[in-house]
Amino acid sequence: MPIMRPLNLPTPLIIQSVASVGLGIYTMFFRKPLYTNTSSGYTLLVPANPSPRTADTVSLLGLLLTGLQSVYLVSSYMPLEDNQFVHTSVPVRLFLAGCLVGVCVLRGREMSKSGWWEMIGLAAIEGVGALMLGFHLGRFDGKVRDAEKWL
Repeated sequence: MPIMRPLNLPTPLIIQSVASVGLGIYTMFFRKPLYTNTSSGYTLLVPANPSPRTADTVSLLGLLLTGLQSVYLVSSYMPLEDNQFVHTSVPVRLFLAGCLVGVCVLRGREMSKSGWWEMIGLAAIEGVGALMLGFHLGRFDGKVRDAEKWL
């Protein structure tokens, strides 16, 4: 049984998945920001000096990010046209992008400036990623080609 299998995913999805899994593992175990701007004090996704309870939540965020993104890599042995997980992720990612924008619209005044921009950035990444993947697959409904035969 071969250890390394081919990744039947579009290149942008491979890059995003590998980067997200790496960031998730780093965040889960180190519980501190990957990037800190020393002049402004801005940190990416994670507070610079979290309280113990916030650090626990940061570890949970890393675990969730790793779990959600690693499914792309684990299911990538299937031919892309038969990979139901990848097809299903298109409408889910569009929904998540809409939720992120909704949070920014509804709670924007209560959010920090950096948190608002992070949410908008994540919404853009999810939305653009979903659109690119949907156009690549030729579908946005989350079904593999010829799925109607099973319904």
